[in-house]
Amino acid sequence: MTESVPRLTPVPPTRGAELSILTSPFRIGRSAASELRLHLPGVNDVHATIIERQDGFWLVPAPQPAAQLVVNGTAVAGPVRLRRGDVIQIVPGAVYRFHDGVVIPKEQPAPPPPPTYAAVPPVSGRGRRRLLPRLAFRKPSRATVVIVVVTLVALSAVTVLVLRPFRSPAPPETLSDSDALHFDTLMERAYAEVERGTTLLDAGSAQLALQHYARAVNVLETSRLRDNPWIRPRITALEAAIGNIYRSKRLEIPDRYRERTADFNLAALLRAGLNVDQFARGLGLLESRFAERFGKSFVVTGRDHAEHLSLYGNGGAVDVRVRDLSRAEIGFLIENARAMGIRVKDFSSDSVLADQIRRAHAAGVPDRAGTGLHLHLDRFASRRDRYTVD
Repeated sequence: MTESVPRLTPVPPTRGAELSILTSPFRIGRSAASELRLHLPGVNDVHATIIERQDGFWLVPAPQPAAQLVVNGTAVAGPVRLRRGDVIQIVPGAVYRFHDGVVIPKEQPAPPPPPTYAAVPPVSGRGRRRLLPRLAFRKPSRATVVIVVVTLVALSAVTVLVLRPFRSPAPPETLSDSDALHFDTLMERAYAEVERGTTLLDAGSAQLALQHYARAVNVLETSRLRDNPWIRPRITALEAAIGNIYRSKRLEIPDRYRERTADFNLAALLRAGLNVDQFARGLGLLESRFAERFGKSFVVTGRDHAEHLSLYGNGGAVDVRVRDLSRAEIGFLIENARAMGIRVKDFSSDSVLADQIRRAHAAGVPDRAGTGLHLHLDRFASRRDRYTVD
């Protein structure tokens, strides 16, 4: 089974082109910031969003003012998980069919139809035929009952002792559907603050960077989920990721993040627009198209270094050198990468970063200059900051 891009297809008589769902949240409404923008009676500025979670896609109506949404003919007032083929009515006149992006190969045989059984008519009390002969029943003695009870207790004790080493661990703490959606929103805000802080750290604005890192953690620390046992390790992992960013840049780590460690990489838990294999295939295709168009290759200057591992996970991001590329070549990379669902952050002409690089080299600490002016490509198309190309 392979995957394609999830999408919304207009259901006639609704007009318009098919829309790919490349961001999460995918916003629906009248606002210019909406991915699906509708100018119809009853559509709010923010009418609804489609959010991608680990367990699939969820349609979330806007609470204020209450959005009128209908899925498969049934009105919905809260988050609902979308399934392949669901028909979503935003308002009358705007109806779309949801495709989850999963493609089943044609050669896969169709599952056999379920067996059919003839209906069995109910049997009335009158004329009912006894199928088994009546068995004589004799009341057991008290001694027999005692022996049976003792035997069952003994068997139960042996079973517990034998099977205890093989007992499955207690299920981990989890979130309800509504809390999980809320957590996704919080993480989107937290990571935007982390990415902004990292950019400022590269630019030499250490105090401002520290403020953004603190805001990132406070997004979770001040939420109503902060005391949930499932959330606490995620907060620690976020702090550990921030500590690793300072460590990768050979900077003094603030006390709050110095001793933080995590058993998992936070980036690996976040839902991305592309998985690692899809991102790698996209980069390969981008390299082929670039070479075919310009007769040369572009240079990857950053791949899986400590900062990337903290923010994007293993195989989640690369940096591309732009000092030897023309604006036309840079534009070609940006346009084709975004068409593949790859997020692009454009540092190719940033004056603040350029000044920071010059100062780092002048001070004799070129390792503080990062990767220089570059394009950043990653598989998290739903994330946004000031450098993300829209």
